[in-house]
Amino acid sequence: MISDRTARNLTFSGSVSSRILLARFRGRYTNLTIIVVYMPTSMRSNPSQEDTYKDLRQVLNQISKHDAVILTGDFIAKLAQGPDAHVGRWCIHTRANAGGQ
Repeated sequence: MISDRTARNLTFSGSVSSRILLARFRGRYTNLTIIVVYMPTSMRSNPSQEDTYKDLRQVLNQISKHDAVILTGDFIAKLAQGPDAHVGRWCIHTRANAGGQ
């Protein structure tokens, strides 16, 4: 559910694939594109993680460079601790999986 004002500024919404949803809103200074991804597990073959990343790259390449982009979702990633890691000492995992590399 979104407010009437937000709905008036919605210029596109829909699924790009079975794992990627997209919504684009007209803004005062810049447009906002929200992408939601639900990554399949590595055991799944249809669609595979590689296929989903390929679809995501195509979506990102089609978005205007002037849009603000929010990319969110479940990427099945385990990030690691450490100074070279993405989240530093605040992560509970000591090692990353393939999704967190």
